[in-house]
Order: sequence, then structure tokens, then C-alpha cells
Amino acid sequence: PPANNTYQTATELSVQSDSYSTQTQGDLTNATNSNDFDISSGCIDAYYNSSQSYADVWYKATVPSFGKLTFETSAVSGSVLDDTAIIAYTLNEGVLTEIACNNSSRFSKIEMSGQAENTVIYVMVFNNFNAYH
Repeated sequence: PPANNTYQTATELSVQSDSYSTQTQGDLTNATNSNDFDISSGCIDAYYNSSQSYADVWYKATVPSFGKLTFETSAVSGSVLDDTAIIAYTLNEGVLTEIACNNSSRFSKIEMSGQAENTVIYVMVFNNFNAYH
């Protein structure tokens, strides 16, 4: 599996400024379901059950002083993956709490504002094959 297959090994994203975006290319090849359905989410629970599987990878970013973060997935040239979903979490005492999710389009976007500075946001990106196929 990819190195960032669990939230504990999430890839750190660089946050620049509210007017600059850093792109990071991810890869779901050989990714597994890192949480074994232990994490409840409207984005997951609406489409998956214990007999279905999905692949996910994790990223994290620290909220900057201006309190805004945007996470977005998009197509990669040559990839067959054409549908992803993303879920944002905070982590407190080992418990992930969902704060936002989006699986409403082929590629997803979460825009958050008013977040507390220096809060670490964890983002799970997963294939959303079962939602539409």
C-alpha cells in the first residue's frame, strides 16, 4: 500500500497563503481500506457497508493564521480513476471527528474557513466507485 495509507502516516501538505495553492499528486494504487469501517462518515456510510470495500489515502495540513483551508481532488492524466470523495477530520485524544465531507461530484472539494490556527486537519481521499457505478 502507499506510505500514506492510514491517518497515522498521513502525507503532510504544505500550506502557503490564502491566494496560493500547492498541488500534491496522490496515488490510490494498492491502497486499502485503512480504517475497516471504524470511522463513521456520511460520505462513507451512505454508499458502503461491511461487504463493500474502498481504497483510501490520507493527508494532513495545519490551519494557518488566516483560518482557511481548501482540499480538492482532480483528474490525473493517464489515470483510470474518475471519481473520488474526501472527508476532513480533526484528531483529539486518538479519536477522529468528521468536520466536512464531499462526495457529490466526480472529483470533490472541501472549503473550510474559521478554523482555529494550528489545528491539524486530516483528510481521507477515497475512490468513490460504488457511489455511481
